[in-house]
Amino acid sequence: MKLNGIFGKGSGKVGESVWAVSGGVQIVRPYNPNVSNPQTPAQMEQRAKFKLMSQIAADLASVIAIPKDGLKSSRNLFVSKNIGLVEYERDNANVMVTDLQLTPGTAYLPGVVVGGTSDHFEVHLESAPAADVDAVAYILLDKDGDNQLIVKDTALVTEAGAPGTFVTVFDSPGNVAFVLAYGVKSSAAGAGFSYENYSIENASALAKLFTARTIKNASGALTKTVGLKVTQ
Repeated sequence: MKLNGIFGKGSGKVGESVWAVSGGVQIVRPYNPNVSNPQTPAQMEQRAKFKLMSQIAADLASVIAIPKDGLKSSRNLFVSKNIGLVEYERDNANVMVTDLQLTPGTAYLPGVVVGGTSDHFEVHLESAPAADVDAVAYILLDKDGDNQLIVKDTALVTEAGAPGTFVTVFDSPGNVAFVLAYGVKSSAAGAGFSYENYSIENASALAKLFTARTIKNASGALTKTVGLKVTQ
């Protein structure tokens, strides 16, 4: 029933009734503790996909290089960009880690090659990238005991080297299950890899910078993320 006038306006639960205001009119309706929460197959699938992507976004927060857009956070934009990669089968949501996109970039970057010994881990591109790629960020990932992704190490390689494949060596990084990489394309000659007093030393620092602010007249363009599953 509707109440107005001497009762004033209010909201909330009183006894077995719920009070609310709709269109300037006080409305009271019976309290229903059994909120409808349908579990259709389509709803279960969508919830599982978003749950998985939200967890991955939290795991990789330090290396997601997608700038926030107004009220949309970097993590939310990462989820939106990657949700379409998730497959759902037999009540389980799965995604190929090597397909994840850590940047908003779409430019091509060659694949990743890994090698080395028990003492070091070498990573480089399989061929030289486009001429305007001035640096390559590498991210080493593994999974913990709860099957969640963890960032083992990162590097930002600013020297192309003789083959132009941006080679770097990680000293004893431990177990590595995946390698992700993306290129930084300079949009201003001699922009370098620093911003004000912010020092960019590795992929985590670069991602944090791109997430925190928009860089103008600097190294503000990124390539598409490429990945590789490491055989162990």
